[in-house]
Amino acid sequence: MNDNEKYQLQQMIEQNKVIDNTNVLRELKHSSEISKCVLKMLELKNSHHELLQTNKPKFEELVLKECSFLFFNYMQLYNTILKENLDMDIMNSLLTTLRKIENGECDQHEGSYEVGKLLKTIYIDGTLKDIQKHDEENKIIFKQPKTIQWSEYKKNM
Repeated sequence: MNDNEKYQLQQMIEQNKVIDNTNVLRELKHSSEISKCVLKMLELKNSHHELLQTNKPKFEELVLKECSFLFFNYMQLYNTILKENLDMDIMNSLLTTLRKIENGECDQHEGSYEVGKLLKTIYIDGTLKDIQKHDEENKIIFKQPKTIQWSEYKKNM
């Protein structure tokens, strides 16, 4: 984040009277526990794949027993990992940002800025690339007009 971006962020924080929860995040220090649970859930999905396919309630019971921290503290993340495949690159980036906040390398607002840049790269830039690719594939090619004299045009009519 350059100085201009820091200044703009500070202006937005002041204008919107944002509550700073940086100290709360630093006291909780949940990033390592979240990482452990995420990895454990992915490991269980791989090692108990057959159980997941044949007896989903039993599998969910096993996961809940092993990853209760995630279930009780970050239920949305827990359900997302349980129901879908998780992009670990994105998850690692988010957890790295949380660790930076916890370790005092940045505050909550700078972390939010980093996450916003990541989401912009994923959703906006990715969509723009898809649109450009689609436009190139479906590009309309116009023929060069032929120059003719009025008399020639009139003859062809």
